[in-house]
Amino acid sequence: MPDWLIIVITGLLGLFALYQSFIVQNTFAKYILYGLFISLVLIMIPNSTSKITGFIFQLLIFISFIYYGIKQKDFSINKRLLIVIPTFLIFLLMVFAIQHWKGTNIMSVMMIIPIVCYGIVLLKRNSEFKNEFGIITIINFHSVYFFVRFIIQ
Repeated sequence: MPDWLIIVITGLLGLFALYQSFIVQNTFAKYILYGLFISLVLIMIPNSTSKITGFIFQLLIFISFIYYGIKQKDFSINKRLLIVIPTFLIFLLMVFAIQHWKGTNIMSVMMIIPIVCYGIVLLKRNSEFKNEFGIITIINFHSVYFFVRFIIQ
């Protein structure tokens, strides 16, 4: 994918995170969206230090979203799984990609799992995932990006 397209999509995702933060009623989910917005802005700055800082900040946000998915008492087991498993897989893939570890291609193929989970979330959007929809959408962009990048290579 061209760099300009990635910057445009990242900017749109940042605006989407900001928009969703006004809709979400859960305070912790709002903070996660604010963190995603800040990390996406850092990634868009054409400085390698700010990009690395943005990616590390995103990893911390992913960890906090996994924590959010595990610790919320009113979540069903299905909702917990649809939050934790895709976020954890994307977190692992980003760690593998940042560290240039072997197995990144295998992890990229596994991104089909978060994509399928996102499809399930889309089916249940209005009822169950009202506060988490924006976060899951932004996080799922990473899985689509890595999966498409693997197919193109």
